[in-house]
Amino acid sequence: MNYPYPSQEVDNTMPLQSWDVLSLSIGYMVKRHMQESTYLINLGNEQGWDFSSDLLDEIKHNTHKAIVLTDTEQTIVWVNNNFINLTGYPSSELLGRNPKFLQGKKQNQPAANKIRKDLSKAKPTTQNVINYRKSGDAYLCCVKIYPLFNKQQELVNYIAFEDEINPDAA
Repeated sequence: MNYPYPSQEVDNTMPLQSWDVLSLSIGYMVKRHMQESTYLINLGNEQGWDFSSDLLDEIKHNTHKAIVLTDTEQTIVWVNNNFINLTGYPSSELLGRNPKFLQGKKQNQPAANKIRKDLSKAKPTTQNVINYRKSGDAYLCCVKIYPLFNKQQELVNYIAFEDEINPDAA
């Protein structure tokens, strides 16, 4: 079967260009996620984190989530780009602060109390909390927090994975 040859006047490259842009965007996101997970794994190796298989899976497979790393005093020492995008704060306004500053008047107090209780016992915890973006808009998110221990089983950091939740779907 013969297909008509497109005329010189028809721009038949647009769908290809659209896919090219999409593939570049997806490629960039995949590369960034790989870089962030590699960074965290290397940082953990340098600091002697005792990786559990659950934590390694979280790091390798969930860099599409917002991630925040704190020290033992819960001072933010690193955030990924998704955390910056979720909160609207640049890293310069996040580093050195306690993540509690994202809480506000609508905070889910039972969830905040459970997080505080679990962290005081150095236990992992998962809770839904209401945080606030830099713009002042509230958002609901599921926060999964892991205490990070070194090889001597001393607490050295906390890492949290956050995923925004659509309140209508929750």
